[in-house]
Amino acid sequence: MCHSFLVNSLMLRRGFTWQLHTSTAHPDFNLTSNLYRHSVLRTPLIHLSTKDTHKACAVLFRTTPENDRGTPHCLEHLVLCGSQRYPVRDPFFSMLNRSLNTYMNAWTGPDFTAYPFSTLNSKDFENLLRVYLDSVLFPRLRDIDFKQEAVRLEMTEKGLVYGGVVFNEMKGAMTEPQAHFLHQLSKHLYPGTTYQYNSGGDPEAIPQLTNAELKAFHRRFYHPSNSTIFLYGDMDISRTLALIDEEYFHKFQYQEVDSEVKPAKRLSAPIHLKQPCAPSPAPIDPAAQAMFAVSFLCDSACADPYTAFCLSVLSAVLHDGQKSPLYLALLESGLGKEYVPGAGFDHSTKEAAFTMGVNGCKEAEIDQIAAVIDTTLRGIVDKGVPTDLLESAIHQIEIKQVLASAERSEKQLRTGTHQRHDALCSAWRQSSHSPQYQRVLKSLERGLGSGKAGLSGPH
Repeated sequence: MCHSFLVNSLMLRRGFTWQLHTSTAHPDFNLTSNLYRHSVLRTPLIHLSTKDTHKACAVLFRTTPENDRGTPHCLEHLVLCGSQRYPVRDPFFSMLNRSLNTYMNAWTGPDFTAYPFSTLNSKDFENLLRVYLDSVLFPRLRDIDFKQEAVRLEMTEKGLVYGGVVFNEMKGAMTEPQAHFLHQLSKHLYPGTTYQYNSGGDPEAIPQLTNAELKAFHRRFYHPSNSTIFLYGDMDISRTLALIDEEYFHKFQYQEVDSEVKPAKRLSAPIHLKQPCAPSPAPIDPAAQAMFAVSFLCDSACADPYTAFCLSVLSAVLHDGQKSPLYLALLESGLGKEYVPGAGFDHSTKEAAFTMGVNGCKEAEIDQIAAVIDTTLRGIVDKGVPTDLLESAIHQIEIKQVLASAERSEKQLRTGTHQRHDALCSAWRQSSHSPQYQRVLKSLERGLGSGKAGLSGPH
């Protein structure tokens, strides 16, 4: 009788814990996107169902830092140092010789932490899913691992110095002029938000972090109610949902987590900033090592996909190709060696940014560069976008989408930083799951055909 009750309980849990909210076919991508939501924890789960035998998964948590101590980055390292069910020093490394995985990784973004993997084998997929879920939900977070992975004091011939995997990693990263520039740009473009902080950690602030603070961060943010799960491929979705709930999620109750990214303060006038940074280790021209950018804070790309798409096209028109206006005005003219890091329309954060500028310029020519950018933009406003550049930009975007359709699964999960954000987090930020590319593109093409396409208002 008890055995029968247990079986019936499991059947009920399988049938009602995960609820299918929407299902949308996307013939251009040969897949169907299904959005499930956990009835108790409210966790969204997005399954991109397709006949691809590759099975991919990404477990994401919104992790919004409140300082420069690198807590999200350090926690990403520590959760991979053993868990309750897998109490070994490095379960991920152990799985390399015991798994048929085609990809395993973890990322720390500016407002999220992601744990993706993929495999061709169904049994291996379930094993990896267990390792990942146990690692992120029930990590050991030992002090010895904190000292190894985050930060510690160690004795050297020069005396006591700070060490640790994350500390050393960020110490190297932040000596790069490009990384320093991008952080300073984000810090001043998004004041009062989580983006003003370095989620990877500032080497000057990381030593202030404690393991107790890291554990509190885990309790706050690494909860199923603050997570999103992405699944991709041909799989028994009912079996996967049951595994997630019966082995892990049923141990939790709903928890309200304040991890929402607040909007940045709008400026009433432009801010002009000058920040010193280390010189390039191997400059082409020692006299031209400055970087200059004009960056505009934009609205959320998720709130207005059409405008965001138009800005993406405009970014391509302005920057891509040797005939583009900014290439001719800034690079071919010799004012700069290359575009500044982060140039173009970037919607990898909740509120997007549009940046124009150059790297490898002379400090004495910065005012001239600013004037050239302003003149180029005013010329686009007065004369419009050249038709050939516009059509070329749209065509290139279409080609990228076709290639993405042909090279999905784990290859999408291991692309560059901006693509990672786009593929895994844009839908999460807008609480939606349906790719909107085709709808937005067709809307733009209809507008072009009628001569009314583009942006209206003070963009």
